[in-house]
Amino acid sequence: MQKLNTRQTVPLTSDELKRLQTISNTQEITAGLLGRALLLHAMENLTGAEIADIVAVAKDEAADRLSAGAREAVAHRWGK
Repeated sequence: MQKLNTRQTVPLTSDELKRLQTISNTQEITAGLLGRALLLHAMENLTGAEIADIVAVAKDEAADRLSAGAREAVAHRWGK
């Protein structure tokens, strides 16, 4: 068995983290180990097309968050 000697930070919303923690508590495992198990399962079982679809949604959501954040920053900066 290989040693887990590297880390990857995954940004989550507070609601996503709460959901991950709830599931991990139910399974009596840490949220990090649950996330690892889910990630490994997805990488082994999803097709390239399925991954591409998931990534497209994630990219759109990231763009929406950035746009909303940029709008908020401008409003804050200019007092609007």
